[in-house]
Amino acid sequence: MSEDTVAPNATRRWLASVAVYATVGVWVSFAILWLVWWLPVYVWRQSFTLFFYPAFLSVWLVLEIAAIVAVVSGAVALSLRAAPEKRGAVIVAVTAAAVFVLISFFALWFGNAPLALFGISIDEWITGVPD
Repeated sequence: MSEDTVAPNATRRWLASVAVYATVGVWVSFAILWLVWWLPVYVWRQSFTLFFYPAFLSVWLVLEIAAIVAVVSGAVALSLRAAPEKRGAVIVAVTAAAVFVLISFFALWFGNAPLALFGISIDEWITGVPD
């Protein structure tokens, strides 16, 4: 069976594009979500946005599903040898989406805690005063 009978070239390129664009969209959306969730807590010492946990978590769930779709479509695109000119981008996208799937919940839920493991303090960075 030839490669062309498995999936047409357009479909293979589309899978590669889905992996790349979904990963970029997921990371940008997650950065915005994290800032909306945690910036008021760190800057104004207010936790009023924490009231919206259910809404934030439902948005996070959609992002998690999109990241899983990016991993799957990227893996399929790589297995079909789709779009050789995008191979490097697809590998980076699949890796970034897989990292997102693994760490996004902890980064969102605990705020500064994942960064604190590496010695990065958001409070010190914003206020200029050491913890």
